[in-house]
Amino acid sequence: MPVKKIEGLPSASEIAEEVKKEDTQLEDQTQKKSARKKLKPVLIVLAVIAVILLAVAFTKDHIFPTINGTAVITGNVTDETGAPIPADVYLVSTKLSTTADSAGNFTLSNVPSGKNELLISYKGQGVDLYVDVSTGQSYSVGSVQIRSTQIPTQ
Repeated sequence: MPVKKIEGLPSASEIAEEVKKEDTQLEDQTQKKSARKKLKPVLIVLAVIAVILLAVAFTKDHIFPTINGTAVITGNVTDETGAPIPADVYLVSTKLSTTADSAGNFTLSNVPSGKNELLISYKGQGVDLYVDVSTGQSYSVGSVQIRSTQIPTQ
């Protein structure tokens, strides 16, 4: 018995072709989803590595001084009369510090290379200096005078 084609409806061979196309598209979508699932952990690992590298790049001068090398900063601290004083010397944003000796001399070793902020203080008074040092360099800030801001008595 011959199959009659009804006007406006697809034939059996057209339906079979359409089903085959949809199966192929479904397989392609499944393969793409599988590839995305495999790619996701790789992207997460790359993002974590990027964050770590950025953190190191922004903090290496003070947290990882051995990456850039280190330097030495020396100097002498006096009061307003020129007398030596045993002031405290701090390298801001690090744990490095020292105290000047009785002659007012200080040496701060293992200073990270690059621009550093130095705070020299004595009895509540202080001086802030910015020092740019290079690896292996010994840098002298010279004589630093700390002036008292006390009101003189009459």
